[in-house]
Amino acid sequence: MARLSPVDDSGWPEVNIINGRAVFVGYLLFGVRGLGLLVIAWNTAVLLGGFVPNLETKDFWCLTAITLIQAVGVVDFVLKAKLTEILFRIFRMLRRLFAKFIRPNPYRNKIMRPLYLGTILGYLILLCLLAPVPVVGLYISTGISIWRLIEHNYGNASGSTNLGPSLYALYSLAVVQGVLYGYKTINAIGTRTKLAEFVASHTSVDKELVLAYLDNTVSGCKKDSSFATGRNFVTYAVNLMMQSKSNASFIVGIRVLGQVIQPGRCPRGRLFLAKHLLTRSASFPHLIQRLLETLGPRSPYSKEIREHAASIVALVTGDIHLEQFPRGIQCITSLLLDTSQESELSSHLPKEYERGWLLEKFERDYLVLELERPNPSQGDENNQLLGYAKLAIQGLRILRKLAVDHDNYKIIVNTKDLISMITNAPLISSQLHKDHHDEWLDMVEEALELMRWLMAAPWETETNLLDETSKYRDAIISTLESLLECSICYSLEKRIKSIENLLFLDPSVEISFAMVNGDSRRMFMWILLVIFLLSDNSSIRGSAGAKLLAMPSLRSQGSATTMLQSVGFALGDLTGTLVDAQNNADRVHAAQILEYLCLNCTTDNEYLKRLKKVTVDVMPTVLQEILGFIREIQFVPDTGLGSGDVSQGHGEQKEGSKLREALTSLCWIIWVKWYGEDPDVTPQLDEIAANVCPEEDKPAEKKPAKKFEKLVLEARKLQKKEVIPNGKLSVMRMLRICCNRE
Repeated sequence: MARLSPVDDSGWPEVNIINGRAVFVGYLLFGVRGLGLLVIAWNTAVLLGGFVPNLETKDFWCLTAITLIQAVGVVDFVLKAKLTEILFRIFRMLRRLFAKFIRPNPYRNKIMRPLYLGTILGYLILLCLLAPVPVVGLYISTGISIWRLIEHNYGNASGSTNLGPSLYALYSLAVVQGVLYGYKTINAIGTRTKLAEFVASHTSVDKELVLAYLDNTVSGCKKDSSFATGRNFVTYAVNLMMQSKSNASFIVGIRVLGQVIQPGRCPRGRLFLAKHLLTRSASFPHLIQRLLETLGPRSPYSKEIREHAASIVALVTGDIHLEQFPRGIQCITSLLLDTSQESELSSHLPKEYERGWLLEKFERDYLVLELERPNPSQGDENNQLLGYAKLAIQGLRILRKLAVDHDNYKIIVNTKDLISMITNAPLISSQLHKDHHDEWLDMVEEALELMRWLMAAPWETETNLLDETSKYRDAIISTLESLLECSICYSLEKRIKSIENLLFLDPSVEISFAMVNGDSRRMFMWILLVIFLLSDNSSIRGSAGAKLLAMPSLRSQGSATTMLQSVGFALGDLTGTLVDAQNNADRVHAAQILEYLCLNCTTDNEYLKRLKKVTVDVMPTVLQEILGFIREIQFVPDTGLGSGDVSQGHGEQKEGSKLREALTSLCWIIWVKWYGEDPDVTPQLDEIAANVCPEEDKPAEKKPAKKFEKLVLEARKLQKKEVIPNGKLSVMRMLRICCNRE
């Protein structure tokens, strides 16, 4: 397939490794076939044409056998490997007939069994006649040639002085051809599985799918060495989906493309190329219809396949117009329905057909009797719940992207029980929150993002969404209270985003749980502080500020009549928890939120000045702990403890390790954002570092006190096990640090 886009795929594993190997095998086979043509030409034109009277009988028959074997190879090459394909089809047919013959069947009478047996014998005879030549023919030709070269008695050479050299040349060509073919076979046997495992480990594609891609690419390069040009997992999957003549090929294409476009594990070039190929195709509407049917409520396929189909639809959502696809919205919203209780897994069906009860009986019979690929596992309730969560996340994401278009928006908001499906199913699954915190957080974030967009869309005035949303206010509040209460959901950004979306949906909402429970109240106050300082939406900032003023913990501090005083009290509570809390988990949360503020709060105003002041005030305690961490690491080798003792000590101080990592990361961000940039903060930090790390007691060895920069970089190097040359970073790396917290 020719390249269809300017995407540079030269660094992709399948292109570097599999395509390179396929081209190499293709060139090897072209060499083998070229030598075969040369052997036939030399044999027919030179030997059999001019030296027949001088050949001994055994040389004549050896040359005849070699010519026939080579002719079969040449014909197979000219016919694009048709003979090889015929042999494989015969083998598959023979296997299926044998399976039917031995399988008990009450409907099979005495006449059918002899008929099956006769057909099997006929295919066996045909296979025995045809198979040896393309499979082992070249090895037979090579063996004959080696035998004649070793004996070296070429008959009546006196009548023609060129007979001996001619035979020697022909047998030598056949041996060289056999060596090339043998090298190709050994290389294929020894490297096929290992290459697939290597590529699978460096991509998100299953090994079995990598093997199928490898075999398909090698098969194409055997016929045309340019077959691999522009070929990769994306083009391979799109071709299977667009040009598939069978449902099985379409499902394989869904699995491959769904796996290579997984978020976080996919290069941007793959996403661009996949969307380009899908949306630019003339069969795009037909493809989307098939994908919607694959993920819809009547789909018999497994959660894995439905999830992959949903991820493909999510990729091209911007080009989808729901009015073109009848029942398309029903297919998408079916992803939000809780299917975790579907326990009727069809273990006797292939693994792709997890919901076999949706098939007709004749379809199930065909899958069982013809495909013969049983489902090896039943799956457990935990996996069922996780599969449902992934489907729901994709469904919410698709709806949010579709709602950008006005026509799609009208279809979405007019869907019956839409808000109920968005709120009830994905938001209040306590079992999901208990077992899969990350997926639960993703569902909460996607659901609130979707609701926020539906409420904020410029066409919202045409609907009664506000009234409908108010019916499910308690469910939303309950979810947010669970989010604040949970000590395992460490994703700070998702917590902040969820609270922000809640304030947008209902600015007057009161989270009573956050007002009663101390830990939740503190976390809620800190998140309100972050939203007030960093949100771009003035309405949300106003709501967050009003709730911050109303927090009981702030009112108990005194009469906070201004927003600046409330922010100051909240920052004081944050930094006070960081240095004084007895619970390390609370200190870690405080360090993460303070770091988040230092990283993102850039507007030069009174709030930023207050943030810098309280941050500098807690630096003595923070640096003291970091210094203790540095000394602990540096002096571990001198303690005389064995490796078991050291590992045991680290195991007991797991929480302390998380705290030190959080404190080091906080100081690192302060160094990146403020140190050297703020002329007031920089000397204060250096002075604090000098007081924390004074000169050594021995006057003869007076060492300069450590500056803040040196202390932080040393701690960072020990924490992350990376060396920072000269304590300097490039501008691009500093930007990467600020964005990704490497």
